[in-house]
Amino acid sequence: MPRKKLPRQGGGSSPSGGGPAPGSGWTHPNHPDVTLSPEADAAADRFLQRARDAESRITPVMDRIARETGGELIGRANRLKTEDSLKEKIARMMRRNPDLTEDQVIARINDSVRFTIGQGPGGYTGGVQHAQQTLLDSGFRPDPGQYKYRWNEGPGYKGVNTTWVDPQTGTQFEVQYHTTGEGGSFWAKEDGTHHLYDEMKVLDESSPRYQELNAEQDRIFSSVPFPEGVGDLRNFEGSFRGR
Repeated sequence: MPRKKLPRQGGGSSPSGGGPAPGSGWTHPNHPDVTLSPEADAAADRFLQRARDAESRITPVMDRIARETGGELIGRANRLKTEDSLKEKIARMMRRNPDLTEDQVIARINDSVRFTIGQGPGGYTGGVQHAQQTLLDSGFRPDPGQYKYRWNEGPGYKGVNTTWVDPQTGTQFEVQYHTTGEGGSFWAKEDGTHHLYDEMKVLDESSPRYQELNAEQDRIFSSVPFPEGVGDLRNFEGSFRGR
């Protein structure tokens, strides 16, 4: 049976002009060309509710990890993607993958719930290993295929990004590990390069402006000092305590 093509229409307005009418889809508040059909909008709402349910179980574990390691749960208030941010991501992914259904696109999203643990350079490696082991012992499932060790020599993003699954809802969530302080990997990701990333994500990768921004991003990340013993985390198995 041929795959049903999804409509790409955006949200309409209610007769009173008070916002989108029920079932009319979604339109980005600042970018009217970024839209979701009613079907995709409904799927996004269901996904967001599952993410909220998962977050309520994950956050207490992350708070405990931060206390036990002497680390910092950075950006705790932003641990759940906002509705508009999530729907924008889904819309852009659907635009890049027109042959996928909304459910197939949503299944690829691993950061509707996301956490960042910050550690000083001296406690970083042990802190990552403690956090990974605690998440595993708490019943969450790691995805080895999405383990991203990015403490490599040369340009590019620095840090460790991991993906986990909440078994009760099937929701994927992301945990990033960064070094803190001026010039640390979190500083580079946020204050140093986030404004560059925001501009890059709407540009064609072949454009001169994209290449210019990417070079500046690489320059900033290449200045980040490496934490002690970070090479122990190079492989997924090494990211757990006692492995």
